[in-house]
Amino acid sequence: MKIEDIAIVLVEPLYEINIGYVARTMKNFCLEKLILVNPQCEVGDTAYRYAMHGRDVLEKARRIDSLEEVFDAFDLVVSTSGKSPLSSGYHRRSLTPEDFVNVLSGVEGKAAILFGREDIGLTNEIIKETDFLVHIPANIEYSTLNLSHAVAIIAYVIFRELKHNGRAVSIASKRERELLLDCISSIFEKSSVPLHKADKAKLVLRRILSRAGVSKEELYSLLTVFRKVSTFIEKI
Repeated sequence: MKIEDIAIVLVEPLYEINIGYVARTMKNFCLEKLILVNPQCEVGDTAYRYAMHGRDVLEKARRIDSLEEVFDAFDLVVSTSGKSPLSSGYHRRSLTPEDFVNVLSGVEGKAAILFGREDIGLTNEIIKETDFLVHIPANIEYSTLNLSHAVAIIAYVIFRELKHNGRAVSIASKRERELLLDCISSIFEKSSVPLHKADKAKLVLRRILSRAGVSKEELYSLLTVFRKVSTFIEKI
């Protein structure tokens, strides 16, 4: 993945100063795409003053009303949290920033990295819908980072890894991954798998496909096989 294909998304940011600092940090590490989802403050003189040489990042920032636009536009949507997933009720695996960027480095596509508002972070509902959860390890007694500091840590790791352009494969898009999941769901239905078990299995499979960075070639190979399985079951 190219660094220019990565967007930083601030969900309902509360303070102008943090928006400015985030733009400055992004400029430090060659990230250009900033998206503000329903900001809870003005983005005015204070934000521009603290953006320093990242003013151009702020000027080009997109403001949108809903996260749905992000989920529709990007192949990978990533949530971030300073809380330990083991104690926060997320019930899912998390990646360190380094492990996450290792996944990004070998694939093509577009990725959006979500950062929650300063007081409550991202909701569990949002985290559940994302493809990855990235956890920044910190002092267990005080693990919550300032918004711009959290962005800086992940932006640095991205910059360090992606400035070395490695060979990339073409990652399956979100739409293509959903095609495979719909086919598997059809198999569950034809096999009389209970709905609650099928829904849980589909959620797990969605996470596995995202985390694996499955290529288009790999996905269509699987899709071909599962379609044949589905047809076979119909004939039984």
